[in-house]
Order: sequence, then structure tokens, then C-alpha cells
Amino acid sequence: MAAAEMYNRVFEALSILSTMGNVEMRRYLRSELEINTDDFSYIRNLICIADSFLRIQTFHAFCLQSIKECDPGYNSKEIYEENQHTFCKMLAQFIFEKCRLPERTSEGITEQKLYEIFSSLLHNFHLDYAEIIKKLKDNPIEQLPVNTLDILSAFSEFLDLNRNFSRKYIAHNAVIETAISKEIWNIYEVASKIDHVLIDEAQDNNLKQLYIISRFCSDFLMDDSQDKSLFIVGDYKQSIYGFQGASPDAFLAFYNILKQRDPKEKLIQLKIEKSYRSSNPILEFVDSVFADITLCASHTETIQHKTNREDAPGYVEVRPLIKKSDIDAELQLAISIKNTIQSWISNKRMIKAKKRSVKAGDIAILVAHRTAFVDHLYTQLNSADIPVNFTGKSSVKTNPIFDLLINLGKFITYKYDEEALVTILKSPILGWCDDEILKIKTSNKDVPLFHHIENTDSGNILKRWLELYGTTFQIYSKLLDEEIVSRLGRWYGSETDYYIDTFLDNTLEYDCIYDFIYIFGTDDATIRIKNANENGVTISTVHGSKGAQYPIVFVADSNYVPQNRNIFLHTEDGLPILSSEKNIEITDRIKERQKVTIYHEHMRLLYVALTRAEDELYVVGTGEKIKKNSWHELCTNSIIKIGSTKEDGSYYHTNEHKYFDENLTDNRKQNTAQEISSLFNSEQRKVDEDNTLVMGETLKIDKKTVLPRKTFEILRGELIHEILEYIFIVGKPEIWLKGFLENRALALNQKEQDEISKTVLKFVENNSIPSGRREVEVLFAGRLIRMDHVEFKDNEIVIRDYKTGKNREITDTIVQQMRLYQRAMQSIYPEKNIRTEILWI
Repeated sequence: MAAAEMYNRVFEALSILSTMGNVEMRRYLRSELEINTDDFSYIRNLICIADSFLRIQTFHAFCLQSIKECDPGYNSKEIYEENQHTFCKMLAQFIFEKCRLPERTSEGITEQKLYEIFSSLLHNFHLDYAEIIKKLKDNPIEQLPVNTLDILSAFSEFLDLNRNFSRKYIAHNAVIETAISKEIWNIYEVASKIDHVLIDEAQDNNLKQLYIISRFCSDFLMDDSQDKSLFIVGDYKQSIYGFQGASPDAFLAFYNILKQRDPKEKLIQLKIEKSYRSSNPILEFVDSVFADITLCASHTETIQHKTNREDAPGYVEVRPLIKKSDIDAELQLAISIKNTIQSWISNKRMIKAKKRSVKAGDIAILVAHRTAFVDHLYTQLNSADIPVNFTGKSSVKTNPIFDLLINLGKFITYKYDEEALVTILKSPILGWCDDEILKIKTSNKDVPLFHHIENTDSGNILKRWLELYGTTFQIYSKLLDEEIVSRLGRWYGSETDYYIDTFLDNTLEYDCIYDFIYIFGTDDATIRIKNANENGVTISTVHGSKGAQYPIVFVADSNYVPQNRNIFLHTEDGLPILSSEKNIEITDRIKERQKVTIYHEHMRLLYVALTRAEDELYVVGTGEKIKKNSWHELCTNSIIKIGSTKEDGSYYHTNEHKYFDENLTDNRKQNTAQEISSLFNSEQRKVDEDNTLVMGETLKIDKKTVLPRKTFEILRGELIHEILEYIFIVGKPEIWLKGFLENRALALNQKEQDEISKTVLKFVENNSIPSGRREVEVLFAGRLIRMDHVEFKDNEIVIRDYKTGKNREITDTIVQQMRLYQRAMQSIYPEKNIRTEILWI
């Protein structure tokens, strides 16, 4: 991604240069590049042929291309990438079953854990595992790592049986090692084509990559001509790829290694004294944060920045942690950020340094790692019609549309999957109720559910689906016809089309639907979401933001403290041992050493996050208390020293007093999650005081638990509400209603059941309910609110509530309930008029 971005930037600059006149080009070359020349024809000729001699590549791509140039045997190979997880899943299942690993390992191991282990091993399948196993057995450690030996043995056996795998692929890590073994720097076909080398982000290279660079560079440094040049850019403070072997200590030692190979003293080390990105308040804050922090073991310099934007207005704010209440803390944080951004955009709040109003594309929300917060934030911003620039993943299980579509695929691939079939039957597509399904399933347990229903209308639809054929994309495209998409849209809302399109995008990689369901049908499966919009709010990990900059940055999960999640630990001589091994002292020693390394990298990650901001920086997070060694702890302690405090407990630092006033009025006008929760709870208390059926209607209640304590009137009301959820959509309502009462009204005698049946059927006869959705559930202020019937019109939404009982007075409690429904729906559809109606039964 970084190489592609640099390629685009370079050739965009060249294209602009090519359109300049002589005078403009001379001025540009002198001011920007310090080049004095009048040979404009030569410059334009270089621009025209730049694509033929200028290569911009990742280090792995360069090494693989060099290997292929000297060894044609590699021409047919491609790098094994982690996204080729179909093979990895099948490998995990094969070894899990064939090698009986749960029995062989001293501690049971799941297939999912095995998948994670093999994902790691497949990046190094070029290694001689037979030799590694021998060394592990011979190594004089206090106890044999039994789990490691069993898994490596199984993996080795698999590779022996599948030699074609190594013929087709080259392991990711093997590219670098092969380049070293073939000494690509000595190969004429490679070295003769290189006269100038520019290495960007050099601190992200590991020790072996730095070794290759040093070998190329030594020839450059020994060359007597002036025709070769070497330019290396790097900052040890931004080394954040330790999981790929990058080390700031190795990068810092790299200059000394090159200096030893520089007898002509050509090598010059330059330090950039000024920052051209961030305003002074942001850099002062960064200096304060890292005043007493070391970022690597071998370097203890005091970090001090100077800005090239001395007079530019800037603002830093560290907000108190949001604590869990009735609402999930991460959801509260997402709502709070959404409200802040929405307020800024709608009020056209100015970015002082830019002298213009805030746009969605000015803002980035950065996280150290993905949690449910990212999903909450993405959903909240979309609900407010704020454009989003986001590429990430969403859990299948937590997204009802994805979950339903996966279950549709499970049924198509195996019609006797009863769990999948029940999900489909209860979905908005077919609309069956629990009682209908339960009654069928209990009538004859020996007959599969599909055979019970195959002659019904729903069964005919299901049988048509079973006849679908083609690629995964073709099958789902035929299945999701206009009528089904429309039904799902009425049920799940305006984002339905987007999620269906996202799902279909993910099917394109899998021709076979069985492979697709095998990968995405697991409990931990995720769907890739891509919503690239350069004009939208960017949601990204800190790693993903490397090299980018934004006028406004939120650092969102500031209370996160990383743990050691390495699957394998490595001894000093490079032998791998599973980190889950028990009672082996050497693993404990390695973990202790890695704690320091992990801490240093987490601090460098914070440095990268804070320095993405140009003008404004906000540090926010969640938690009951500030964790030790968290970013929030460091940022709070630091801003206290240089900043001021607000009434809400936030701390801020700025070089312009008006910033404080504007932010106070901007982002405190909107209801935050706590304010919404407080509003909800105050209304809830008023309703609770009346202790009527109203709250029984708005909350899900376990009826089996509370039935014995219900009076007839309350039980009657609840049963009628449940009946009205289905009776308008079922065929033969009299027969269905009789069966429903026989199953669900066991606490009532026949006379009471008959009274309910007569009341409901009379209501159905006299009322033609308009089209709409029944039993609509809305998440408002962290609570699930259920509305009996909602009709969606072009400019209006009508909420209808069923009421039972002889007293038909509109009490204050009912009024409060209707207002609550209005507010809940208005939060989702702010542009529409919301009207409520009461239907008495």
C-alpha cells in the first residue's frame, strides 16, 4: 500500500512538472530541488521515460524479482499470503483430525487455535522442520515442549505429503532468506540496473533486510564515480512493526555498520530539525508525554520538537474515560464522537489554522487495535449520514444481515442443517413464529424439519433455492431478488443494500459455495468491509495511518494495554516453542524479556498516533479506571503539566484561548451517551412508578419465569400483544390462534382463552392494519425498545401502540411512553416527521 501510494505521488508530481513552462519550471527546480539548469528539454525527456527506469517497490517485491532474474525456477512461484486462508483452514482440519492432536497434546487444542498456529508456520514453511524437531529434542532445556513437538511433527508430515505446495509458493519469510543465499547484490543482472537507491521507512526493515541493504550500499560507497547515490530515510521513533522482525535498535546500529564500509567518507547523516506537519501545541504535548519515556533499549535521547508552523493555531484535549453504565462504554464513546463531529459539520465550525470550516475528510479516528468500538463508530457515523473512509472487518455473528445470509448458504449446501433452517424460517423473508416451528418439530422428532415443511408455501421457496447453481456470487445474486431485498430493507433499515453489496463483494473470491461457507460459517468469521471515501471520516488503526496526516485526530482506545500474543517464542538460537507451553522455565524467561520490547513498541505506536495530527488532537477512551502504562495515563499526566482544565474534567492545551470557547460550545451541545441515558432513565422511572403493563410492552420478559405472579389482565395484555405480532400475516387466523393459545396460555382456563380469541378476531375484522413492520426493536440510550407497529411513509413515520384494558384514559405514563418512542425513532430518522397512534383492544 505504501509503495503504491508513493508511486502515485511521484508520478503525479512528474506529470505536473511536465506541464510547466520554462520560467515556471526553472523557478520550481530552484526553490524545491535546488537545481540550476536551463536544459529543459533534458528534464522533459527524463520525465517521459521515467516509467522505464524508475522502480518503486516493496522490499519483498524487489527481492523476489531479483531472485527470478537469476533463477528462472522461481518464475512460476508466488508469495504465500495470509489471505489464502482456505488452504490454511483445510490444513488445520486435516491435521486436527488425522493426527488426533487433541489426544496427543498434553492439553486439548481447538481447531481454531490450530488454524492460528499454522497461519504462522506457513510464513516459514521453507524451514527444515525435521532438523528443528531434532534440535528441540536434543536441546538441554529443563523439559521437552511436548505440544510444540507434536504440532511441528504433524506440520512436517503434511509438507512431506504435499510437495506441490512448495513448488507453487514461496514462503513470505523465505523471500529474504533466498535473496541472501543467492547474494543478489553480486548478480550482474540485478546490480547493473541500479544507480540510485532511495529507501523510505527504513526503520521498518528487519535485520536480514538491513543486511541486504548494507551489501548493496557497500558497493555504492566504494564507487569512485559520482554516478551513484544512496538516500535512506528513517526514524527509530516510528518503528512499529516488531511482529515482522523490525527493531529500532538494529536500525540505529545500521548507520554505524555502513560507516565501517565507507572508507571514502561519503556517508552523511542529516537530522530534520523541524516538523512540517503538526502545530506547536501538539508538539509541545508530544514532548511532554515522552519527556521521561525511552522508546528503545539502546537510545535514550530527550525528544524535543521544533515546528515550522510556529504561529499556527493548535489544540490538544484529553477527555476523561467513559465508564460503563446501562450503556456499553464503547457505544457511549462512539455516540459521543459522532455527536461531536455532527455538531462541528452542521455548525460549520472553523479549523483556525486552515481558516475554513470542518469537513468530514479532515478527521481521523485512530485505534491501536480493533474492538467492537470500531463497529459502533462505523454504524453511528453512517446513521448520521456522515461519510466514512474505512476498510476493515465485521463479525458475521454480530451483523444480523451477514448472519442470515451465511445461514442461507448453509441451508443451500446442506438442507438438513436445522439451525440454519430455523434461522431462515424466523427471518423477515419467511416470517414464521417460534410456536409454529416448535409445534412442527415436536410432532415427529424422527422426521427432519425440512421434510415437515417442504410442501408448504415456504417449503416451495426453499426447494427453489436448493436448485440454484453457479459460483457463490451467482447463487446469492439469484437468491437475493428484488422482493427479498425489499423485505430485508423494511426490516433492517436503510443500510441493508450496503451490507448486501459488501457481502456479495466477499463472495467473488470463492467460486465454490462450499468453500465460502466453510470459511465464513465459523463462529469467529469476519466479512471484509471496504468503504473508500477520501472525503469521509477516516477510521483506521495506527499502523494503517503510518505516513498519513489529518487536520483533526482522535486517538480513541487510549486505555488499552497490549499483551504478549505471540504464538511462538524463540530461543536464543532461533528454535520455536509454542507460547502456550506449560511448566517450561525458558518460555517464562523469554516472555519477561519480551515485556520490555512490547512496552517500548507500544510507546512508539503512541508517538506515531499523536504525530498524525496537524491542528487538533483529542485523546479519548473507556474504562472504570486508568490502566497503568496506558496511553491515557501518560497523556493525562503530561497535559496536566502544560495545560488547563475544563469543568467536565477534560484537560486542554492551546496557543489560542478562543479554541477553548468554541470546543466547549460545539461538542457539548449534542446529547452524549450519558445525557441520553440520563434522559431515558428519568422517563423510565416515571413509567416504573405507575407499575402498569407499559414497561411489560417495551421490555423483553421471560414469561416462563413471571407467569405465576401475573394477574389475568396483565397476562391477557401480553398474550394479545404477542398474537398481534403474527395474526395479520398468517393464513387461517382462527386455526392459528387456537393453536397459539393452547400452547402459550396454559395458565388460563377455556373461558379466558375464548374471551381473548373473540376480542382479537373482532379487532382483526374491524381493523385493516396498513403495511409496515410489526414488533420493531430500536436500540435507544442502550436499551431495547419494542414498538408494536411502525409504518414508514415518504416523509412521515407512524408508530402504533396496542393497548388493552377497560380503562381507556390517556394517562401521563402513556404520554411519556409515546414521547419515548418518538425520540427513539427521531434519533434514527431526524429528517422525518414522527407521529404516534394508540389502538385500543
